[in-house]
Amino acid sequence: MTNMTQRIVALLLALLMGFHLLPPAALAVEGSEAVDSVSNAAEMVEPSAAEETADHPVFLTTLSGVNPLYKGVAAEPEVPEPAPQGIHPQSTKVYTTISGVGKELRSYMLNRVTTFSLSFRTKYTPHSLDIDTIRGYTDEFFEYATKHTGVGNEGDYLRWSYGSWSSGVECTISKGTITYLFNYTLTYYTTAAQEKKLADKLKQVLRSLELDGKTEYQKVFLLYDYICQHVTYDTNHMNAGQGYPLQFTAYAALLKGSAVCQGYSTLFYRMALEAGVEARILSSQSLNHAWNLARVNGAFYELDTTWDVLLEEEEYAYFLRSTSEFGHKLNGVDVIPDEYRAPSFTKAYPLSPSSYNGKPLSGKTQNGQEWKYIPQSRTLSISGKGALPDYTFDTVPWKDCLPLVKTLVLSDEITAIGAYSFRDAPLICEIHLSPAVESVGSYAFYNCDRLKAVFLPPTLKKIGKYAFGFLRKKNKPIPLSGMVLQGDRDTVADRYAADNKLFFDATSKIALTSQNAVLTVTTPSLPYNASQQLPGLTLKYGKTTLVSGVDYFLSCQNNREVGTASVTVTATGRYSGSFDAAFQIVPQDLKQASVTLSSTSYPYNGKARQPSVTVTLDGHTVSPENYSVSYQKNTAIGTAQAVITGTNNCFGSVKASFTILPAAPTLSQAKKAASGTLALQWKKVSGVSGYRIEYSTNAKFTNSKFKTITKDSTVSSKLTGLKKGTKYYIRVQSFQTVSGNKYVSSWSKTLSAKA
Repeated sequence: MTNMTQRIVALLLALLMGFHLLPPAALAVEGSEAVDSVSNAAEMVEPSAAEETADHPVFLTTLSGVNPLYKGVAAEPEVPEPAPQGIHPQSTKVYTTISGVGKELRSYMLNRVTTFSLSFRTKYTPHSLDIDTIRGYTDEFFEYATKHTGVGNEGDYLRWSYGSWSSGVECTISKGTITYLFNYTLTYYTTAAQEKKLADKLKQVLRSLELDGKTEYQKVFLLYDYICQHVTYDTNHMNAGQGYPLQFTAYAALLKGSAVCQGYSTLFYRMALEAGVEARILSSQSLNHAWNLARVNGAFYELDTTWDVLLEEEEYAYFLRSTSEFGHKLNGVDVIPDEYRAPSFTKAYPLSPSSYNGKPLSGKTQNGQEWKYIPQSRTLSISGKGALPDYTFDTVPWKDCLPLVKTLVLSDEITAIGAYSFRDAPLICEIHLSPAVESVGSYAFYNCDRLKAVFLPPTLKKIGKYAFGFLRKKNKPIPLSGMVLQGDRDTVADRYAADNKLFFDATSKIALTSQNAVLTVTTPSLPYNASQQLPGLTLKYGKTTLVSGVDYFLSCQNNREVGTASVTVTATGRYSGSFDAAFQIVPQDLKQASVTLSSTSYPYNGKARQPSVTVTLDGHTVSPENYSVSYQKNTAIGTAQAVITGTNNCFGSVKASFTILPAAPTLSQAKKAASGTLALQWKKVSGVSGYRIEYSTNAKFTNSKFKTITKDSTVSSKLTGLKKGTKYYIRVQSFQTVSGNKYVSSWSKTLSAKA
């Protein structure tokens, strides 16, 4: 050994706490570009000396850490034990760039892989063995893996998805280079299965929002509004920290309907990117909080679903705000971290100097009315007199501000509302039309989904198709739930509501009595179905048949169990008054029931098998006090039955079958007996008719062949005529014939051998 070599080895021994001699790493190098690391310019050790350590991988250290985003934001997760030392099966590639390692790390993180290895080769320098150097590489790996890519489940979403990591680090020095092996263990806040459920739910929600063709503002509003309306703040777990990590995830926000700020912000980020809107996640450790940026018309604005939900109002005070107006301050000091102030960030995401309330807009209609949008109060004001023109969806002059309008002010001298005038105004909640208005055009207030109260004057002479009370879903109009049209009876407004089955609240009502109205119970008896039931009935006023939910509503008592139930019919809308009636709940024949067993097959073990039973009627679960369960032929191999007999609210009986199958044999040996022949051996299963062997050259047993043994005492067999040198997969099952029916066990575990 040369003096230089001795010095190198001595240096290694002095630096390291200990080392392990491991097998040489036969690793294929991935990529040949220069290493994107500052270590390139460092001094090199003599290649001739480094070659002496090429076949001696050395254990350097164990590194660990928590996701820096959660420091101060949430209780830090426990750091996992590092992965075992040694070359892992995954680490078949050696990357020579940070980007190469980062992409591989991203792939593992996307699939929520918890244990894996990454290998990185770079030039050897005097600092290559320093802990700070090695940790620096790990920081660069994670930074690249979680950088913003514009893909919904990558970038910031991935940055917030993991809790902590640890890594055992090894190295090999050869020919002036050093190859690190990082044996990682990561913890995540969700599993791969949960991410799959989240992705499926996201597709469903985004489809329901019908975002195609929408502007950036409309997309952002619909996503923001959906989250605010469907996710509550998780006060139950906010102090649980890492005891309930799901609270930090988009999975909890979307599938559980409850999360903390990280869940809100990661959900918005992912939904926005998948909807084609550029977005980022911002955070502040000082505020212990996370929120979002989103782009609208080329500029970026801050928005905070969490804070708007906590306001418990629909004002959306933190929607598309400028930084100066946002209020993310602590003791009067802006707490946005430096990383969001860096020139590289602000250049990529130019923040608007003012909040997005739309631009002040004004103009004149072709009929001479003046209109103006006032962004501070989100008010659209139209002055003048006469009829507003009819428009198409694309020709409405104030179309761009309609998604932001909360208040509509019309001159008392406006005599007509033109077609399409105020379509797609999601924030308008209430409309009062003056007595001067004589007509409302088709689609005038179509797809105004928060429009709950419309007051219509008796002077109206015409209301066009879908003018009020309809939403657009899958390009079709559907009634708007919860909207009330108010006006006088026997007017155009009344007829419009009746024709479209919309709720109409008359200013003066017709009092219904037993003298002018007739209530008929059309289902005087209903069979028990394990749920509260409403009877069928008709309520007539003269020749007019009233509509449930529009003209009256029902309430019932004692309407679940067998016996006499009562119903109260209360008139509403155009009518007033109430009526009482009775109906019967009668016992149900269990032949009408559906029965589900906890298991439909069992392996034979000589004991009686008794699967638990679930009984349903019309989709409702019947409680066990309404039936008893007995079992037949439930010990021996064959077909057994559960017999369910009705009691209390039920009568009659119903049967459900299950099978008791032979026990599966244990395949203990599969080995080559001669060229093209395999010898098999398994353990005996008593009391069966025989065994069936399946074998194939494919582990999935496609194009497989079978061999049948007809004695239970035979516990070995040979497979002949096989392809020489070919690997075969073998499994075995037992069977028994009972009353002409063949019952087959599950398969044994699979063994493989070369013929």
